[in-house]
Amino acid sequence: MKNKKLLVMSLVFLMIFALFAGCGEKAATSGGSLSAKEIIAKSSEAMKDIDNYKAKMAMDTEMGVEGQSMTMKMDGTIDTFMKPMKMKMVMNIEIPMMGNMNMDTYVVQEGDNLVTYTKNAMGTWQKSTLPFSEELLEQYSQTQYAEKFNDSLKKAKIVAEEAVEGFNCWKIDVTIDGASLMDIMESMQGGQDLTGVFPTEDLKKLGNMTASLWIAKDSFYQVKVDMDMTSAMKSMMKDMGVDLKKMVISMITYDFGKATDFTLPNEAKNAPEIAM
Repeated sequence: MKNKKLLVMSLVFLMIFALFAGCGEKAATSGGSLSAKEIIAKSSEAMKDIDNYKAKMAMDTEMGVEGQSMTMKMDGTIDTFMKPMKMKMVMNIEIPMMGNMNMDTYVVQEGDNLVTYTKNAMGTWQKSTLPFSEELLEQYSQTQYAEKFNDSLKKAKIVAEEAVEGFNCWKIDVTIDGASLMDIMESMQGGQDLTGVFPTEDLKKLGNMTASLWIAKDSFYQVKVDMDMTSAMKSMMKDMGVDLKKMVISMITYDFGKATDFTLPNEAKNAPEIAM
């Protein structure tokens, strides 16, 4: 069950990206200033046309486990293809007193499942499976869920203009109501399979998530996202015996349409399923 919880939360970040791309009312195509929500909505239209991209991801976590303080830093690269969905992640994990560990992860859509194949530091492959069809993924950009997600945004404000990866971007700060986000996911077809691994009372305790988005002014591509999930995840991690003090995730997206294609390594195909 703990492994499944961790896998589910690794997908929550992906879901939030997809929902960002669908929220807000459609912006005017010409004239006038665009609001933060209108910029996000126009970004949704631009991102729908991108079949693949590369990204750099970093996560900084501080926690207490069995009375001991622990920090973990993770960084790496991601190649993502959308139809069908598949991702290749090459990560380096740094844990003090344990050194650096490399981890290769492939996430592949197989029928109506999303299968995660992971090669750990010992060179052993394992896999985990969750229901996650292409039809379910497409629901995130549909109007009914976009409107609900729009309601869960407590704040969306343009705060600056900054250059990221050669793009001149708007920086937009948003605050998301975590419990409302989980309600949206549960209402989707198959969403209960994702959120059902957590007790209902835990989902109701899910706190706010704050994020900053950098959206390119010329192409409306989503270039960067920083998200602080500390308050949102604190109560649920506590039930797993973890005192979460910090969980900050950052992703920079680049080389739109130029991701490196890949196939699942042969040695991963017969990986044993992780018991949930």
